[in-house]
Amino acid sequence: TDDIQWVDFTNPRTGQTVKIPFDVTPTFAHNHAARLADVQTLAEQRHGKGFIRELADTLITYLKRRRQPLELTEGGVFASSANLINEGRLLYETHIAVMNEAIRQGKPHEGIIEIMRREGVELGGEVRVKGHDEAILQEFIEVIKTYPKSWVEKSNEVGAIVLETDNLRAFHVKPILKSQRDFDWFKNTSSLDYQSFKRAFKENMVQDGDSLILANVAPKISRKYRLITHLHEFGHRLQEVMPELETYFDRLFKERTTKDKIQKLNEMIGKDWYDDDERGLRDDFPNEYYGKMYNKSRKDPQALEMLTMTFQALLGGNIKDFKEIERKPDFLYFGLALLVRFKP
Repeated sequence: TDDIQWVDFTNPRTGQTVKIPFDVTPTFAHNHAARLADVQTLAEQRHGKGFIRELADTLITYLKRRRQPLELTEGGVFASSANLINEGRLLYETHIAVMNEAIRQGKPHEGIIEIMRREGVELGGEVRVKGHDEAILQEFIEVIKTYPKSWVEKSNEVGAIVLETDNLRAFHVKPILKSQRDFDWFKNTSSLDYQSFKRAFKENMVQDGDSLILANVAPKISRKYRLITHLHEFGHRLQEVMPELETYFDRLFKERTTKDKIQKLNEMIGKDWYDDDERGLRDDFPNEYYGKMYNKSRKDPQALEMLTMTFQALLGGNIKDFKEIERKPDFLYFGLALLVRFKP
């Protein structure tokens, strides 16, 4: 408020100078967002939800007024990974009451979606998708509506999703279809992975620019898990149609793994969960799959699971996924900033 007396304070760890109330002694040994959440929970218990809503509104007004000085470096939100993380932190703290309530209900993804709405992100985009299982097509359409509408529309501009089903591990691929020979390969292939798509190719359903996504409908796969997988695989589609989005994840990956050695994913966790040829860099990611590399070159690691796993954790509704990324908040903030601020 206008009656607070502000003084300059220099963070001894970062060297950054900020303004703080004159009678506040700062400390840097705790998670500020977590402390704020604790205070709000206590206030709600003592004074009721009406009070906490008013407090949240005041907080939002204050944070928006103080927004510019909170930038870590110059150059805007996308200039550095640190800026994106800081932007996401600000968004999260601005809407901390929304997230507290969503987490309390066991639905953190609904909190993320509500933040997107409150920040003006239009949702509800209907993805272009075709295939032979109508029920799976409909569930795919509905879950993809949780991505920003402009992202879905960008996918639609490039082409459609050809979605088929099998009892195999789900995957995404955007095939190069420049000649009749390319189309004929898919029509006649003996590859087990692509058997489910042969009919679509023979019926001329697939065009250059389309992506193929396989949905796993094995009996052991629950509908909830399949919906999460739809979000994950569509993330790979976004990497193809919005390569700039992927560059931000690539930059963060390289920054975080400069001293890591390439390992098998199974070696990282001491379990035989992955194919033997799946490798990556561990760093301090929420889980080992974030660091998977599709190329052995550090210059071009193709760490394509960072984007998919981040958005899966934020939008998928799986508590385990969210808790993993919540424990590594830089990745949570980074993904949230992109969901809210990135426009193709």
